[in-house]
Amino acid sequence: MMQRKPNQAYLEKDTVTRNWFDSSLVNNGPFSLQDGDIISMMQSGGSKLMQWMPSRGVKHRQENIRHLAFVTMDGHTGSQSYLDFLASQPDIDECDYGPAPTWNGMEYRTDFYQFSFKSKTFKYPDHTGVREWEREPRNYIRGSLQGTSIASDIELGLSQLAYVSEQHMNWNLVHGNPSVVPTRNPGASEGLSTIINTGWVAARRVGPGESNFIDPIVVDGSGFATTDGAEALRMIQMVVRRIRGRAEMLGTNVDADMAVVMNAAHWAKISEAIAAGNLAASGMAANFTLTAGDYFDLKNRVTVGGLGDGFIPVDNRPVPIIIENSLGSNIYGTPNQVQGDIYILTRRIHGLNILENQYLDYRMLTVIPELERTVMANGFYSTGALIDNSKCFTYFMENEFRTISRMQPLQARITGVVLDAESSMELLEGSNFTHDDFYAYGDGNQAGGGTDFIRGYGSY
Repeated sequence: MMQRKPNQAYLEKDTVTRNWFDSSLVNNGPFSLQDGDIISMMQSGGSKLMQWMPSRGVKHRQENIRHLAFVTMDGHTGSQSYLDFLASQPDIDECDYGPAPTWNGMEYRTDFYQFSFKSKTFKYPDHTGVREWEREPRNYIRGSLQGTSIASDIELGLSQLAYVSEQHMNWNLVHGNPSVVPTRNPGASEGLSTIINTGWVAARRVGPGESNFIDPIVVDGSGFATTDGAEALRMIQMVVRRIRGRAEMLGTNVDADMAVVMNAAHWAKISEAIAAGNLAASGMAANFTLTAGDYFDLKNRVTVGGLGDGFIPVDNRPVPIIIENSLGSNIYGTPNQVQGDIYILTRRIHGLNILENQYLDYRMLTVIPELERTVMANGFYSTGALIDNSKCFTYFMENEFRTISRMQPLQARITGVVLDAESSMELLEGSNFTHDDFYAYGDGNQAGGGTDFIRGYGSY
């Protein structure tokens, strides 16, 4: 994407191109301010986490992942150190050789999850001849398609569906859990909170082999001190070192393809901990004094660059930060706090995507002509219309999506981190979309009145 400089990381993604099958707004998206996302996004920037993870279209509904857990000498089970194991081996006869190798490989399966949405019901124009899109105030487009406007009911209907679809998938990428949300209601895929867990691979194992060395690193962060981010910072450093060590055992370096994902309130506290000298080894901070200038210089340095949100230096090698605010939810009280998980993710090793999003590419499927469906967005969506008595019509849009992890030992999650926050309403959107202030038009906030926080009074 651009030339990489030493000690810097850049946003890089296997993008879905925007050269869709024609130039109409239906396919280029009146809903786009963010080029390169797997679906065009209605807000500038979209989900950085969704953008950072590679994505591609496939034609198979089930993905079988083959995982080589270990190769070692026969008899070495891990119950003793490698040194002790070697020392316990009998001497080799001069006409013989050393122990035979043993290895464990296994296979696990993931499935697609379907999302589907339908528009409002549009009606054939009445005697005035005014169509639905002409009554809409939301006609003007910004971003890469600025200067154009919505000019048909299908553009109006499908753009609304694309808004909802991406918002739904951004939420599912983190919080999706099909065991709670029925797969067709309107559907949930397995999000990172489901995938980055012990036992996820073992529960999906097929065929022979054992589920050894297949779990991510999961750490309970609920006991960290809440007044600052120093303990959370040190745990992130430890986990990064552990993942780097595992990657080096596999003969690779993951520095350029790792990221730490957390909400903005947590990053504010953790970046303050960095600026206060907590990168130093335990006890070393007492040996020097930081001035106010030193503090702000260091805070300013670590909160820019990387992928745009800053980075954490771990052994003088930067790990970029990705802000994902749906990871945080407010805890009301004194003091105000924000609770959420922190993820340390690896997306690629040896040129292989080990963490990626996949969607069903409808262009690769045989569609019955009588269904009169249209495939758009490089195969991402299958769309069409439901027609009632040639007078009323409803547009629909469906897709199938999943997130895949191919090397769980290089992924990590720190759960239940609670840190003090400036306000009880610092994060307007919670992980469950139920906070009163997620939309400014909820109960008590009608007619553009906004929320108490936005108006400048109320609970802080």
